Amino acid sequence: MTECPECKGSGTINAFACPGFFPVSMKCQLCQGAGEISEEQAGWAKIGEELRQDRIRRGNTLRVEALDRKMKPVELSEMESGIRKPERRV
Repeated sequence: MTECPECKGSGTINAFACPGFFPVSMKCQLCQGAGEISEEQAGWAKIGEELRQDRIRRGNTLRVEALDRKMKPVELSEMESGIRKPERRV
């Protein structure tokens, strides 16, 4: 197990909630509040960040990239965040 890179081991992240756009503390989605992730998932997060940077470099939005990959935007977001096992483009 390794420290969660998203919450830095705290198990929570800071976010903004609606209505009113006020700050809240919520359970980290990557580690599900545990503060740790497996080595495998840490690898997913690293690959996901590379996928995100490549998409941004090419000027694609998440929605456009997801359509190109024939997947839902939420699925691509989960891959880029390390929540879902990433699939590299061929």
